[in-house]
Parts: sequence; C-alpha cells; structure tokens
Amino acid sequence: MKNIARYLITGVLAFQCLDADVQADSNNNSLLYSVTTESGATSHLFGTIHLSDSSVFMQRDTVLEILNESRIFFAELDFDSMSNGLDPMAMMLPDGQTLEDLFNKDEYEEISAVLLARLGPMALIANRMKPAAVAALLMFGDSEESATASAVTIDQFLWERAGTAGITSRGLELIEEQLSVLDKMPPKFLLEAVRAEEGVDVVLDELVRAYSSEDLETIANMVDSLSSVESFMATLNDERNIRMVKRLQPDLDQGSAFIAVGSAHLAGPHGLLKILREQGYEVEPVLGGKRTQWLNVPIPGDTR
Repeated sequence: MKNIARYLITGVLAFQCLDADVQADSNNNSLLYSVTTESGATSHLFGTIHLSDSSVFMQRDTVLEILNESRIFFAELDFDSMSNGLDPMAMMLPDGQTLEDLFNKDEYEEISAVLLARLGPMALIANRMKPAAVAALLMFGDSEESATASAVTIDQFLWERAGTAGITSRGLELIEEQLSVLDKMPPKFLLEAVRAEEGVDVVLDELVRAYSSEDLETIANMVDSLSSVESFMATLNDERNIRMVKRLQPDLDQGSAFIAVGSAHLAGPHGLLKILREQGYEVEPVLGGKRTQWLNVPIPGDTR
C-alpha cells in the first residue's frame, strides 16, 4: 500500500501529461535557472521529473556542481520523513464507498474490466481505493520492472546527495498537503487513465524525451493540454506555486539556496519563473556544462 502512495505522490507530473501532444524542441533549453535578488544574492531553481527512470539522469554536471556549493536544499517533500508520514488508509475511499459509487454503470464496467485484466485479484482492493490512487497504480505499477528503472527519482537522488554532502535539506510541502490536493482529483481522471492505458507508455516516453532535452516549453504545453479541468489544475499547480514562493522567500533573499521541484511548476503564466520575476527577482536560464550519467557521479567528501 505504501508503494501505491509513493506512486501517487511522485507521479504528479506524469498525471498531468495524459493525452498530451509533444512539440518540437526549442533552442537554449534549460531546466536550471538562477534567481537573483536586487542585492545580488543568488539561488538556483531546477526542474525535476517524478519518474523512476535511469534515462532521465543523463543531465548536465553544472547542476550538481551548483548543488555542491549551495547553503540549503529544498525539495517538494522531506524525503527523510515521507515514508513514516504516509498513512496507507489515506489511499482508501470512506468506509462503505467503492468506485461503483463514483461512476455510472457503463463507466464502472469499463474501469472494472481494465482493473481485473491488469491487477487480477487485487482489483477487489483497488475497487475501494480513491480514483487518484487507482490511476497511480495503473500508470506506475510496472515501472520498477522496466529495463531503465532506477531505485530513486531525481528528487530523491538530489535529496540524498545533499544530505550526504552535509547540506541542510527541507521540504516545501507537507505530505498531508500533497495528498489533500490529490484528493481533489476528479473521478474522470481515473476514467481517462483507463482509456489511455495502452498509450501511457508512449506518452511517458515522449515526456522523458522532452525532459532529457530540457524542453521546458514542451512540458508546459503537455500540462496545458488538460485545460478541460482548469479548476483542478489551478489547485494542483497554480496555488501550490504561490505557496512555494512564499515559503522560499526568506532563503531566496539570503541566497545560495538550491530548489528542486517538478518541471511543470516552472513554466507557464502561473509558473514559478513568472511569479519570481513579478516579485522582483532576476530569473535567468543557466546554460552550458557536460552531460553526465548522474547515477555514476561520486559525491564530494563521501567516504562510504
């Protein structure tokens, strides 16, 4: 059950990219940005991807070099406390309720058929789970068995690297805050996940390609493709972006902070880059550097 919770929490970006179209790469792509105050204090913001796939770790060494010199590191969540803070029951519908109560007869039969085919006997348990948890299970349940699977996501990797290097690390959000947002996911998202199941691997491959080429614009366009659920997207990203910036401001003003959050939070009319610029910070892409497989890069000072 905790694996399902982890899929749910770390799968936000991929949820947002269902049914998305990928556009051509643009020039001067970057997932790394400097954020500078009027007084000259500089921090850095890096866009991650919440997938356990080793191929996305082929990134520029510049990012790790800047992290190594940072004073404090921020991720979306505190990974040290995340596993202890996950309540498996948070994945379940209220007592007595099942998925059948959330869909009409035809929709429920469609969902049940896919659950039975994919999950076998566990479909009975899935029938009592919240739609978001079931969608996560369908989308990411086999990810750890893929040829390119990694033990961690980039967010977890950077958190562990910062900790080993002795850099103070903090989460920008509480687990309860992320779960409460995902609780608001409309049931129709599960129906879309079921109907798009055969194409999920294709979409995730396209997402990985966009991320690997640091094509933030394409990632933002993939998120925008879900404009039919704007109220949920505003809760999922826009409101969280405002909260993140508010919590970051004291450390941004001090400088030498390194912030790593999902790439979908960076771009767009309500993204972190625009919010920070509107609040008077100078925000510029950081380019250059050699691409390296991060999973093979030693941590300075690590004697293990």
